[in-house]
Amino acid sequence: MPARAHLKEVLAAGVCVLRRGTWLVRAARAQASVLPDTVKTAYRWGPPDSARGNDARLPFHWLYVAEDPNTAIWEGRFCERSEERPGFFHVQPDVVERGIIALFRLEADFRLLELGGPTAARLGIYDQISEPNHTWCQHFGVELHHVLAELHADTGAIGIRYPSRKLRNRSAIAIHSEYLSAWRRAITIRTVRFEDMPIHRQLCRDPCYLPQDRR
Repeated sequence: MPARAHLKEVLAAGVCVLRRGTWLVRAARAQASVLPDTVKTAYRWGPPDSARGNDARLPFHWLYVAEDPNTAIWEGRFCERSEERPGFFHVQPDVVERGIIALFRLEADFRLLELGGPTAARLGIYDQISEPNHTWCQHFGVELHHVLAELHADTGAIGIRYPSRKLRNRSAIAIHSEYLSAWRRAITIRTVRFEDMPIHRQLCRDPCYLPQDRR
């Protein structure tokens, strides 16, 4: 894992800006998960369970969003590849019934630390951050937590942009919980049932789609 001082130097030189008017997308399994104050489960960027306090709470968390609906639903695991039928995927039954697509319109510019392909490659961590197992990423997320805190005053960054693990040619975004209050004040939110989205109908017409009754 890169030393924190080195990581800070590299990321400080690669801040990206999401401009006002940009739309971002989040896939959520319930209305309460669209913009949660706390979470029980840490995902890709952690922190690991070892960081939990005596009350079992996580000291921080990340809000995961994407720049397009396709990335949001695959990163959010609304869709999964079929283990029984190679070459096919299925849509999780619970998200058809309850899944929500949240659309966030930015009403201000936001800055992120860029951990995209070239940066991850130069740091030698591209393979690790693309692994299905999140153990390494969760510990690296603790380093990102500290680097972000140290760089925030100078850069204004509130999160990170990184390569999507599910769609390798796309980016995903993680907003740090420390800055969610500022995030809430500067976005407009629209929510739509996943089942009502055009992308759901497109997925159901895909030749690789495996309906529930054929699994």
